[in-house]
Amino acid sequence: MTVELPLVPSAAVAELPASPAATHDVAGGQRIFVVDDNRDAADSLALLLGLMGARTSAAYGAREALAAMSTNPPSVAFIDIGMPVMDGYELANRIRGTPALAGTVLLALTGWGQATDKERIMAAGFDHHLLKPADVHERARVLQTIE
Repeated sequence: MTVELPLVPSAAVAELPASPAATHDVAGGQRIFVVDDNRDAADSLALLLGLMGARTSAAYGAREALAAMSTNPPSVAFIDIGMPVMDGYELANRIRGTPALAGTVLLALTGWGQATDKERIMAAGFDHHLLKPADVHERARVLQTIE
């Protein structure tokens, strides 16, 4: 079997989006917390955000996250919505009700993208809504809007 691949002209390569390395330091040293019951997803996102210049921590459940965030408040939190025991909506409500965490920028990272989902997410106290899988450039764009 022989596989032949066409040579890509150099002009086409120049039009590709910037590499993830181009987003280095976009997080500006912010303390970012990642909450997702999928350990691989949480750890991968925390690692990626670290490569983007953030100081990161991860939790695999809402209760664990709330306890950890209360002792070391982040400036930003990426939160999965569909978690067992306590979902992301309830976690956002509790974060907003905790004075030390009330200023945390909350980003919902979820597969739920209908208009009603977005309305519910924003009503729960989230500042941003990102659909999974959100690419590195979308995350970088959102982080650049956060002061």
